[in-house]
Amino acid sequence: MKVAVAYPSSPSIANLSLSFKLIQSRLEEAGFDVDGISMNGVPPKSHKRGAPLSAFDAVIFTLHYELDYINMVKMLAYSKVPAKSSRRSSPFVVVGGPPVMANPEPIADFVDVVTLGDLEAVLPSLIDGLTEGPESLSEVDGFYAPSLGKREVRRVYVRDIRDSPFVVSRVDASLFGSDVMVEAMRGCPHGCLFCLESYMNKPPRFGDLSNAAALVKASGARRVALIGLSVGDHPLLRGFVKELMDAGISVSYPSLRVDTLDCGLIEMIAKSGQRTLTVAPESSERLRRALGKGFSDSDLLEVAKCSFESGMRRIKLYFMVGLPGELDHDLKQVRELSLSVSSLGPVYISVNPWIPKPHTPLQWFPMQRPDELRRRIGVVVKGFGDSSYYDPIHASVQALLSLGDRDVSSFIVDAARVGKDRLDKGDYRRLINSHSDLLEKYVYAARRPGDPLPWSHIKVNDEELLRRLYEQYVEDIQSQQVQLGLE
Repeated sequence: MKVAVAYPSSPSIANLSLSFKLIQSRLEEAGFDVDGISMNGVPPKSHKRGAPLSAFDAVIFTLHYELDYINMVKMLAYSKVPAKSSRRSSPFVVVGGPPVMANPEPIADFVDVVTLGDLEAVLPSLIDGLTEGPESLSEVDGFYAPSLGKREVRRVYVRDIRDSPFVVSRVDASLFGSDVMVEAMRGCPHGCLFCLESYMNKPPRFGDLSNAAALVKASGARRVALIGLSVGDHPLLRGFVKELMDAGISVSYPSLRVDTLDCGLIEMIAKSGQRTLTVAPESSERLRRALGKGFSDSDLLEVAKCSFESGMRRIKLYFMVGLPGELDHDLKQVRELSLSVSSLGPVYISVNPWIPKPHTPLQWFPMQRPDELRRRIGVVVKGFGDSSYYDPIHASVQALLSLGDRDVSSFIVDAARVGKDRLDKGDYRRLINSHSDLLEKYVYAARRPGDPLPWSHIKVNDEELLRRLYEQYVEDIQSQQVQLGLE
């Protein structure tokens, strides 16, 4: 069987995807005729043999962002493969990745099977299914066949990632800036209410950093990048970093939680080669606490002080605007906090619209409209030199593709027909204007616990827990506003 592993973006972006490479290598080991393919022309051609998608028996798309859906349909259309599965006899199309695991319905009309779970958990069944006949996958745990209707399906996962073959991955340093990537943890013990990845990856699991350190040293790598939502929580982090430092290996870190940092760890991070510390305060102190981040503004200022004293050259701060219950009072506090940190040293701030995500306690709240989001961003960044933001139009499209049902396929088809490799803000504005009914239905409308949701049949979390956390958030926000006189 000829199998294409497809990434719906440029070859350089595809090569940044570990899953894109790992799926290919595992299928090759299983004896399949495998080639990778990305958006490298019209029609796209596979990387080794230059074959179009139509030349393969099966295509496995790895999707990491909702906007990838549009490029996936483009790749099929450019290859003269019918995008709708009901009109397609070949190739058999399988998709996987975080956004489709949360809600596969916006692309349900285009695919034959969706994988729902950790790569280690679904790959053996995927290999067996491709061997026996792809149609057999519809009956396997962790696989969802949309053509059979919205049947209940549960995510599958590995309970222990310490022996996972994916924890330590050799990568191209010219692309990643590191020789090796180490997955320190999967999921997060904190469960911030807005975080899809945290709720889609329960329970939180730690990688074996003791074994990872030995593998890294044996690989000859000189630079290592850690992956994880909250690597500062790993009980073996300090020992891992020290062991690599002693071997002359530098370490880079993702965004770190303020409440996992102290001056000793910050100094170690600086000595291991990191020159920028990235943290995500998210919002004002009152909203931050309600969301599940319990540190204070004073805690952040202490971390900033330690960072600059330890030799960090810059601090990056990530914020969201448009959160449920947010007031201008909160936006002004975010700005004041950013200015306070900048008084200690160079600061970069990134401000992004909050986007509701399935399977999180905030999934029932509506999103703010683009004009209001733009106004709120302006309150935070006005006059702040080193800053950026995610455009609210793009964020609204992402929300639609995250929260919608099968009727959103019409938006995806129209977007794929625009005829550009990359759509700009004007293209998306015209699309959301012509599909305003869909945005009113899925993005700007409030929902209530108990309402049917497009993803209700995808079983990931304790739904009663999500409801309780939602109600607690509403209660916390209302009581805070009364106490502060902000009603």
